[in-house]
Amino acid sequence: MPKNVTVTATVPAKIPISKRASSQGLKVSVKIAGSKEGTLNVGHGSVEWWPDHNSVHAHSLPWAKFIELLERMPERRSRKTLKKSA
Repeated sequence: MPKNVTVTATVPAKIPISKRASSQGLKVSVKIAGSKEGTLNVGHGSVEWWPDHNSVHAHSLPWAKFIELLERMPERRSRKTLKKSA
């Protein structure tokens, strides 16, 4: 991963993710080389990617589809590998 990537999460003390208010989800802002690429919203029913300068169309996946997508990805690492690199 490039060194100039900034990921910022807006996290309340405790996250009560509900179906009623999208503002209660986890919001992760992603910047590359100081330029905002978009925001990842993690909610009760889905995961959404909102590209920067786009307040109308999000890339949205329900949790089951999101998990399926990640599990089809070729690269897999064990937890031991992740702990060593941290």
